[in-house]
Amino acid sequence: MHLSLPDNMIGEKEMLDISYVISRNTPLRTLNLSDNVVDSKAALVLSESLGNNSNLKELDLRNNKLGDAGIAVLMELFISQKLQKEQKKIKRQQEKDNKKTEDDD
Repeated sequence: MHLSLPDNMIGEKEMLDISYVISRNTPLRTLNLSDNVVDSKAALVLSESLGNNSNLKELDLRNNKLGDAGIAVLMELFISQKLQKEQKKIKRQQEKDNKKTEDDD
């Protein structure tokens, strides 16, 4: 599922509504919010909802007013999500290795 909302004057207030949908882990895979007025406050609202969504794979925020603070909030989220994925991958591999070792005994 894709949602494209470029050039709609989306800011913090509108982001609250969008974030509600995102946080419910909808099957949304692509979200285009380019050419809006997403600032650092709206980015914070967005990042909080993205933390609860595992389906979104593409986010377009080109030509917004994120500023350094907005970019930092989103980058922190993306790095955290990447680390969590890697930790899960490592844990699965360890469990697989442990099971193999038990089967060998």
